[in-house]
Order: sequence, then C-alpha cells, then structure tokens
Amino acid sequence: MPGLVKRGNTWNARWWENGRERWKALSSNKLVAQEKLLALEKAVRGRRYGDPAEPQDIAWTEYVEKFLSYCKGNLAPATHERNRIVFSNFDNTIHIQRLSELTADVLEQFKANRKEDGIMPATINREVSILRRAAAIGKQRGYIAADLGSVVKLSVPKKRPVFYSEAEIQTMLQRADPFWKTVVLLGFYGGLRLGEMLHLEWQDVDFERQELRIAPKEDWHPKDCEAREIDLHPTLGEHLRAWKAVSGQQARVVRWDRKNHQFSMMFSSFLRRCGIAKGSLHSLRHSFASHLAMADVNLLKIARLMGHSNVQTTQIYAHLQPSSLREAVLRLPAIQPHSSNGSAQT
Repeated sequence: MPGLVKRGNTWNARWWENGRERWKALSSNKLVAQEKLLALEKAVRGRRYGDPAEPQDIAWTEYVEKFLSYCKGNLAPATHERNRIVFSNFDNTIHIQRLSELTADVLEQFKANRKEDGIMPATINREVSILRRAAAIGKQRGYIAADLGSVVKLSVPKKRPVFYSEAEIQTMLQRADPFWKTVVLLGFYGGLRLGEMLHLEWQDVDFERQELRIAPKEDWHPKDCEAREIDLHPTLGEHLRAWKAVSGQQARVVRWDRKNHQFSMMFSSFLRRCGIAKGSLHSLRHSFASHLAMADVNLLKIARLMGHSNVQTTQIYAHLQPSSLREAVLRLPAIQPHSSNGSAQT
C-alpha cells in the first residue's frame, strides 16, 4: 500500500504497482496529504483486489474511538486532546447512533445549541471544522458519511493582535531571570510558538550560520508540519550563547517537564509581576510580527518567518505597516510622454 514520503516541501505517496515503483505528489501540508493518501490507498486496493466493498454503516461511538486513535498517532498531543473535548461537547449536545446520522442538519443544530449556550463563534467554528474533517476522513475510509461542505462557519469579528511595546519588552527583560529572559527573547526576536520553544534543541541553533531551525521531532512537529529557518538576531544570539554555557548539558534550549498550559500560566504570573496587564505568552509572537510590520517588512517575508502556510493569516498585521497604498504607487518611475512633432500620434 502507498506510504508517505517528503521530498523538499512536498509530501508524496510512494508504492509499488504492477512491478513498478509509483510516486504521486499530494500536498505541502502533511494533514491534507494524509487524507489524500487514504483515498489513494482505497483506489490502489480496489485495482489490486477488485471493486472495494460497499461503504459500512459504522456506529458513532466506534468511529469516534477510531478517529481519536488516528488523531493520537498523527497530531500533537494538545490537538488530540482538543479533538477529544470537541466530541465530548458534541455528545453532550446531540445524540446520534451512527456516523451516517451526522448530517448537515444535525451539525447546524449543534451550532445553534452551542450558540444558545453562550459559546463564542470562533470556538464553535473550530468544533464544526473538526466534525467536518472527521466525517470526510470516515468517508475516505469506506464508511457511510454525509457531505458536510454546505455547513458554513459563523461570522467572527476580526480582532487585532495584542502585542507588546519596546518599553514593555524592556521591562520584561529587566525583571526576568535567565530562564524567562530566554523565553521572552525567543518569542520577541524569533516569533516562536509555545510548542516550538519547548521542542527547540541546541542542535537547532546554528551559531555559525546565525539561524534557528524549527524542525519536526519524533514526538512533535510544527503547526502545518512545516519546517523553517529564522535568522538569529544579534541580541538573541548573544543571550543564547550565555544561556548555553550554563544550561547546555540538556538537549533542549527551554527545559519544561510539566504541562504546556502550566507554562502559559507561569508566564501570565510573570507578566503580573512586571506590571503588564495585557497579553499572554502568544503575544510575544504577535510582537515579533507586529514590530516587523511597523518596520515596513514585506508581509510575504513576515509570513515565511512566522511559518504561516497562507499569507492571509499574516494580513492581521497589515494595518501596522507605515507605507500607504498611495506611497506604493508613487514609487513607480515618473515617465513623461514625448512626441517627435509635438502632437499626439495616431
């Protein structure tokens, strides 16, 4: 059966059929590639063993168990836990017996019930996306499942990201011990997410080439499964050299043996000690992008540094760029039309 292999930035399917090795490009996104791989496996199995069996009408509880097992093996632990909570919320709100009963009407009713319960639209949208994905994967695996593409997301007011000023970052650095100073600098000068900080190893810090590498590990991968390199800012580089001298015996740059949410809570306590009443750990990442935008760095470059798979995600920082559209147009060369006889030519 086909297996998943990455070449460059693209995930490919590789398998043997009729005595020949076959390759097929799937996607740059690992999760999308995994879903396409399931459909390809079904097609190959059908060609090899004849027409596939009729779709099965699987029990809802049995399928949820299978889907969560799939999530546990392919997604980050935190994502798996979020998915588990979504199914728990669904089962507490809607009662169905089989996967085939998860229809568009049922999902719309779930949306309405959650909205009546006072759940935020953004949270409901995430829940709907997970349930839609679960149905799609079930269909690819040969189970009877409805097409939920008609279920649209709720409108969510766009919030501008919370970020820290230079003065607030300076306050943090003055109040921080070496551990928290490392965290602040990785967030502000590297734009790292929490998971990326906690899985950054010293082998990912290249002092010679002056860059950080955000790379997948055996038990973890970056969001969207995309590896990236970030140029090492001199301030961050100088601190990491000093930090490595006192903590370099450990493999990871930031050692943390407790739950991720406890790390975030500890950082919130640190903010309160600094007298900063806004933001969170993730706001350090927003600060990285926001200050780049205010320095008029191109949004495409910011997207690459942030590890965004879609530049649309980076648009939330566009309002911070000083260059106006008029200034952009005025950068075009001023070419004056001239005619040889002083009159317009036809």
